[in-house]
Amino acid sequence: MKEASDDGLRIIASHAPEDVVGACDAILSQAVAEGASDVHLDAVADGLVIRVRTDGRLRDVKALPPDAGRRAIGHLKALAGMDIAEHRRPQDGRISFWAADREIDLRVTSIGSLHGENLAIRIFDRARSLRDLDDLGLDRESYNRVLDLIHQPQGLVLVTGPTGAGKTITLYAMLRHLNHPDRALVTVEDPIEYAVDRVNQIAVQPRLSLGFAECLRSVLRLDPDVLMIGEIRDAESARIAVRAALAGHVVLATLHTGTAAAAVSALIHYGVEPFLVASALSGVVAQQLVRLICPDCRERIDVAIEDLSPDEASEMQRIIGAGRTPSFSYGRGCAQCRGTGFRGRTGIFEILVVDDEIRRLVIGRQPACDIERAARAAGMRSLRMSGFEKIARGLVPIEEVLRVVAIAEEQPAQVRPAQRMPFSVQPVPGS
Repeated sequence: MKEASDDGLRIIASHAPEDVVGACDAILSQAVAEGASDVHLDAVADGLVIRVRTDGRLRDVKALPPDAGRRAIGHLKALAGMDIAEHRRPQDGRISFWAADREIDLRVTSIGSLHGENLAIRIFDRARSLRDLDDLGLDRESYNRVLDLIHQPQGLVLVTGPTGAGKTITLYAMLRHLNHPDRALVTVEDPIEYAVDRVNQIAVQPRLSLGFAECLRSVLRLDPDVLMIGEIRDAESARIAVRAALAGHVVLATLHTGTAAAAVSALIHYGVEPFLVASALSGVVAQQLVRLICPDCRERIDVAIEDLSPDEASEMQRIIGAGRTPSFSYGRGCAQCRGTGFRGRTGIFEILVVDDEIRRLVIGRQPACDIERAARAAGMRSLRMSGFEKIARGLVPIEEVLRVVAIAEEQPAQVRPAQRMPFSVQPVPGS
């Protein structure tokens, strides 16, 4: 591991045993090489367990005895500029280092627990994470819908989904697409995750009494053409976002809801009047991430239509054509994917465009289910439909889509018994 400041690394390393420094270096470098998003150092009764999250799944990579575990925690906290003598209060810090010939940013969070101090490290790899709009997994129709939304002269565009759904990456892709010299772009974030040229990026600083609401009220004086809000998380930020959209700005923001229609209800729940939501909201992009089948061990098998549930059979027949035999792909597991059958992730999306009918429903305080029906009647394709298209193209297995869609819809996954799934493979340990 090469710290952005070599002298700083040597000073810190001199206070930690060489084996601890080497272990931390190897784990972080390997995590970056694998495209991992997080590294967890969890204190347990007999030491420290280090886990890495790749493609959304955690797996154990190393166990350390208590003394070595404490030294590893202290070493990483020192690198992150945190107080190594404080073990109970939560702390945050950052590390920059070089790996694979590029600079990697790490966001480090520590908190005390029953068996000791835990550390969570979020990996920000600009080369892997910053993507263009056409590299998110959107099909052509969805891509054009997103372009129409963000190129309107004003209005609020929300990106929704649970934690870890890739909302921030989509938000940055929109921002970069709109980043032209003839536009003034301002962001309010907590914290700033990726630096973007020619964009005024402002970090929320609660310790200085600069929360989202305070920052938003100030940045509107900068007269931005495009305002990006890292997250709408309270009533004040929701009202300011809506007010900014009504004042003639394009506002991009994230919100934690499972479906696009639920985002409308969330804004009203935050206390924004329905007629203001109807006037300000241009559309909602709801998304989830699904794991891609490893291309090196992908296998495809035909299945009988009766092996599918009625909904699944209907979706597949709609996509591949009536009367054709559906086929599903899966990854058998190989060295390239560490035996999991998966490598990488892509998005599935549903895009709600606010039209006159939806505005009427919003003003009338109609429930999210009615708004969703109206949006589908107007051409919105659900997360499930987006997922099944990727199944038909052999990119993801059906079980992965059913799992993710069940989470988004907050309902149990309808997984069929194994004997009715001849195309399925048994889960591989660690997958």
